[in-house]
This record gives sequence, structure tokens and C-alpha cells, in this order.
Amino acid sequence: MLRPDPYIIFFMFIFVLSAHAQAEEKLNITAKSVEGDVEIMPPNTSEWIPLITGDTFSEETQVRTGPLSSVSLDFADSSVSMVNSFTCLTVEKFFKSGNVLTTRVKLDVGSVVSTLNEGSPFKNDYKIVTPSLSTSLKGREIKKVEAGGMYKDSVNTGYRKE
Repeated sequence: MLRPDPYIIFFMFIFVLSAHAQAEEKLNITAKSVEGDVEIMPPNTSEWIPLITGDTFSEETQVRTGPLSSVSLDFADSSVSMVNSFTCLTVEKFFKSGNVLTTRVKLDVGSVVSTLNEGSPFKNDYKIVTPSLSTSLKGREIKKVEAGGMYKDSVNTGYRKE
């Protein structure tokens, strides 16, 4: 009886896996409007630098806002997040794989309002995580997520009109 060669089976398995693998393309986030004191800490650094309108940054960047400050973040024309005052968050992941944009925002403290842009050519996998909850963003939803400090972690959901 013929037995299949284990090397052939192994290489066929690797070939099938690689055929289905999509390359991840790291994307940048753009500060569309900045009001007041807003700073970022890029990955692999320990220094906060001022963020100004038009600046871009990558995933794994921390963002913090001071009193009476806010920033509107544009995630590759697929979603917008308004970061309110006294907020600290990290954009943990932001990449494109095929036609899917994956966004992971870790909200340590403060509040952020997010929505997906209508007419985006991408499918979105958008999640906001706080110390006690995780929520995703879909369709015409507008979500306000609050975390830590003077807030009880919470999610308020509304919908845009068609």
C-alpha cells in the first residue's frame, strides 16, 4: 500500500495557508481638527509631543487631551472619532487586510464619540475597549464610550438619519 510522503503533505499545507493569507498594510491616522492641548506618544518612545491639525501617526500611539481640549481623528476615510477633554487612549491597531480595515482603540480614561463614514469602500472591524467593556461599531451607529475616572464605563448608541 502506498503511503503519502509527509514532506509533500507538509508543503501542500503551507502552500494552502499562504494562498489564503492577506498582507497587512499599516495605515496612518490623521488629526483633522485639534482644539487646545492635545499630545501623542509615538510607539517605542516615552516623550509626549504636541499634536496639531494635519499631523498623522501610526498604530500603537497614545493620545491624550487636556482641559477644554479635543481632537477629531480620521481613520483612512472610514471612520471618525472625536476625542473629548481629559481623555487618554491608545490606537492599538489600525491596518488594512484585503478590503477590511481593522481598528482597535483602547480607552483608558475619558470619552470618545465614533462613527463610520458613509460610502467607505472598506468593510470595518472597529472595536473600542475600556478596562471593563468592549464594543464594536457598525453601519450608521454613533457611539459615545466613557471610561474610568469620574465616568462609569458606559456606551451610548445613536444612529445617523439616512
